[in-house]
Amino acid sequence: MSEQFLSKVLQGLTRAGLVVSHRGNTGGFELPEANRGVTLLNVVQAIEGPVRLNLCLTPDHACSRQEWCPAHGVWGDAQEAMLGVLQGVSIGRLAEQVAARNGNSELTSAL
Repeated sequence: MSEQFLSKVLQGLTRAGLVVSHRGNTGGFELPEANRGVTLLNVVQAIEGPVRLNLCLTPDHACSRQEWCPAHGVWGDAQEAMLGVLQGVSIGRLAEQVAARNGNSELTSAL
């Protein structure tokens, strides 16, 4: 991924309070221990905003056909499944998996 894209992602996560930015020669980004329980859904929403698989699932019900559309329920079920999967995985859990795969005993070395 490009440095510019990564910078925008990290800025969004910092604005959302999910990561902390440190300036200077030894600066960088940090995932505070208190935020290790943050889910992938939190991350995606911080960067992209509300997640919707289809326009008919927006809060303002933008689709006039949803009352009779046979696919509306399918989109709703798919939306629920996707949100459930993203809500069920924390950043801390992913970091632990990386640490284990790399043979690191300390979680902080993976972050």
